[in-house]
Amino acid sequence: MFEPLLVQSIQNNLRRCASNRYAVLNSRRKREITRCVEVRSQRRYPKLMVSNMDSGDIPHKLAYRKFLSDGFENAEYFDYREFVCPPDEVEKIKKQFPDFVFLLYCGRGQFGGVWLVMDLSGQIVALKLIPKNDSVRLKTEKDGLIAYRNRIRNFEHLVQIYHVGQTEDFFYYTMEAAYSVSDEYYIPVTLSRLFDHCSFSPLDSADISLDILNGLEILHSNGLAHRDIKPENIAIIDNKIKICDIGLVTDKTRKSSAGTEFFIPVDIEDIPNERFGSDCDLFAAGKVLYSMLNNDGDIAHFPQIDRDVLRDRLARDLNLILNKACAPSFRDRYPCAREFIRDLLIVKEKSRKILGLF
Repeated sequence: MFEPLLVQSIQNNLRRCASNRYAVLNSRRKREITRCVEVRSQRRYPKLMVSNMDSGDIPHKLAYRKFLSDGFENAEYFDYREFVCPPDEVEKIKKQFPDFVFLLYCGRGQFGGVWLVMDLSGQIVALKLIPKNDSVRLKTEKDGLIAYRNRIRNFEHLVQIYHVGQTEDFFYYTMEAAYSVSDEYYIPVTLSRLFDHCSFSPLDSADISLDILNGLEILHSNGLAHRDIKPENIAIIDNKIKICDIGLVTDKTRKSSAGTEFFIPVDIEDIPNERFGSDCDLFAAGKVLYSMLNNDGDIAHFPQIDRDVLRDRLARDLNLILNKACAPSFRDRYPCAREFIRDLLIVKEKSRKILGLF
């Protein structure tokens, strides 16, 4: 299991990153976000470090206490315009949810808006709103949510859903909230955002992948598939790696082209129904492992990996595993999460013995 380090460590790393005189522009992010200028240190840090905040220590105030925000004083990493909701829309929403204190706006996802709110018990949760005027999308998310609620009982590496309901204009549910990188806007800590601040060691990559796969095994053993595994949907919640965004969850035998480019198998039309959903999820998990091992959220260059990375024995073994997970034909890929997990545990244990760690 992946074990995060203290928040102070990552804040110190971010300060060093922001002040590094040899910092370079990340051109990919510059293209995606018009107003922001992101700096990324040329120095690589060997360990991924995230907060060890205890969810029970959350104050009943505006939001979580500061996580990464102290490290952003010298550089802008986000276009905050994404996190602004029109005032008239805010008032309309608040009138329909008198039991919640609205704290921070997260933005709009594929199927609706997300807010950080505080419920009547004082618990801070994420509130997902799906407008009823889009009947097709509403049915997709509603069906997936009902199946998820009815079948899943183990949430160690899956986001937990608390309450489901509806108002005049919205179908909604509340769920666990990821840590935020800002106390002014709700910007969840996901793997995709950590690529901009930290480097993943091969051991980090293996441990995080094991957590993701354990979550997928729970889904698949209950007849469900996530269908949109990617770094943006892997979050840090209560010091655990968790699979989030269940908007596309569906029966694992149901065929569809849902998902994100580069995370969808190229032979999607050939995959048999009985392993369709699980195969797509495991293929995507292999791409997530690739992105961590290569320390780059851009997977368009798969299967290329930096030579310096492959000098590490564990990295070479992980590269073989991810290439099997992402093989061009489903016949050559992992048939189930358990076999993927088994191979990861084998190479991880072999690495520990070589290093003399018992």
